[in-house]
Amino acid sequence: MSLRTIITLLWGLLPCALLAQAPNPPMNLNAVIGAANGTNWNAELSWQDNSTNETGFAFYKKTNLGYAYLGALEQPNITSVRINGGVARGETAIFGIRSYAYHPLTQQFYFFDIVDFPAMRGPDVFLRPFGSGTTGTQFSQQIEVSNSQNAVQYSASGLPAWLQLNADTGMLSGTPAQVGVVTIHLSVTYSDGWILTGSHTLRIRPKAGAPTLVSAIPDWTTNAGSTRAHPLSGVFADAEAESAVRINTSLGFFDVILFNSATPGTVSNFMSYANAGKYNDVAFHRSIPGFVLQGGGFRGTGQNTQFASMIASPPIANEPGLSNIRGTMAMAKIGGNPDSATNQFFVNTGDNTANLDYQNGGFTVFGRVAGNGMAVVDAINALPRATYALQLDGSAATTSFTDFPMNASAAPVAMDQNLVVRTLSVTPVPVISHSITGNTDPSVASAQIVDGELRLQSLKGGRTTITITATDLDLLSHSQQISVTVHDTFATWTARTLFPHDQSAAEENPDGDRLNNLLEFAFIENPALPSHSATPLLAQESDTNQNNSMTLRFPIRKFTTGLVYRVEASHELDGTWSEIWNSSQGFQHARVVNAIDESDRTIVTVRDLAVIGASPRRFLRIKVLQN
Repeated sequence: MSLRTIITLLWGLLPCALLAQAPNPPMNLNAVIGAANGTNWNAELSWQDNSTNETGFAFYKKTNLGYAYLGALEQPNITSVRINGGVARGETAIFGIRSYAYHPLTQQFYFFDIVDFPAMRGPDVFLRPFGSGTTGTQFSQQIEVSNSQNAVQYSASGLPAWLQLNADTGMLSGTPAQVGVVTIHLSVTYSDGWILTGSHTLRIRPKAGAPTLVSAIPDWTTNAGSTRAHPLSGVFADAEAESAVRINTSLGFFDVILFNSATPGTVSNFMSYANAGKYNDVAFHRSIPGFVLQGGGFRGTGQNTQFASMIASPPIANEPGLSNIRGTMAMAKIGGNPDSATNQFFVNTGDNTANLDYQNGGFTVFGRVAGNGMAVVDAINALPRATYALQLDGSAATTSFTDFPMNASAAPVAMDQNLVVRTLSVTPVPVISHSITGNTDPSVASAQIVDGELRLQSLKGGRTTITITATDLDLLSHSQQISVTVHDTFATWTARTLFPHDQSAAEENPDGDRLNNLLEFAFIENPALPSHSATPLLAQESDTNQNNSMTLRFPIRKFTTGLVYRVEASHELDGTWSEIWNSSQGFQHARVVNAIDESDRTIVTVRDLAVIGASPRRFLRIKVLQN
């Protein structure tokens, strides 16, 4: 064999020899966590290319059983790659790389052993970073994190005074003191030193219950003919109902108590539609018995399958935390997008806590149906349903609406807009109504409620008890009693009394009996009718020594001012009269034998100073004077 032949053979073998050499492994390997990809995170791998003859790079993930092959990139001289979703929550992951060369003639791969990237840890997360409570009610909630078995310590800042965190277990507990939103800043330390930080939101709603008396209406003492008005705002309060709306439907209405403080953004958004009348004539388009009744998005145009979408404002931030129990109202949203609620709402007609409290970031409950309103909701929820292909906003294309309720014994095959159940309006409603539920003597004073005021009018002397009752939207009530004492004067009595011949002066005697008008008033008689009763009445009384004295028995009008009753005695009718007692001295005076209390008068018996028989004659009289 010639030298030329040998050189030719060596030249032909040289490329094969070069390709058969494995490329150098990469150097300066680095690994970091990248953006989240679903529930996992991306692994961002980078390196220094240390070879010129590689065909590409192969990638691996270290497991308990060894290395799992992930795939290869047949690209020479690259220096980075992303492993999408390669790191799970809380996982410590190690990836490997090796460069390789492929011999096309021998169809063999040539490579070094796998080189490991630095270990990286997937961030742990708070699994349910929200919860709820009610004022005055003890509650507890576990802080839930991924990889919780390796969590060794919990700490928090921003805790209100009523809330405590167990540093060892991560249990929150306490009794909420006030409504609103509480944001807690948390830190969780793991056994490997990893620290997870984040926030936890608690939404505190008011505790349900009957109205309470906040500022009592004072009792009233006045003269007859007076009036008084007292605003009812602020007298009673319903702690739970910060505000409320009435949803009028074509099948009746139901009231909804709104949770303004716990879900402020959602309530504000809902009311922006309601106050603008945008919910008027909107259909309930989805009804699943025992699950939900949904509306707020579409209204019929009156033309067969033609419906119009309500114009929606921009989506709002999700405010989850309150539970989707039966009777609560929540916002609907787009699947996979927690912050997508706009105008559509639904009423939970079953207990959907397990399904909706955490799905899609949690569905925001922002109110609850009050009183017996669920009877209307359930009636709509029980209607027959069908699936209809509807044309929205003039489009020729159709959109399928399943479980569309229809007000008929059976849902028709074709859409009949006359059978659609609609919200006629959504309007604010007072959370408390007031009523007069008692008046022990309406002849003394009248009571009525006008324009949010309690209006009292005193009519005549006496005492009555007015009962005012506050009733909330759950039909629970609380009452207050107001004592009204009315005093008569001769002037107020004459103002409401009918006198014969218009003879109303104090000294006049239109009925011709022995009592003038002032005495008719004092002794509670009628100036239009002769008084035949012996008022006052003379008698006699014996003391312990069997000494008999004259007594005078007479009525004193109660609830009056400006009168003085004076008992006088004399030995001569035309002689000098001396006072032995007057009403300003009270009924405990020594001259008062007894005083019998009746509803409108006190029957007083006054005894003379003199003993019968001690003098030849003795006279008693009573005088009534006006101050």
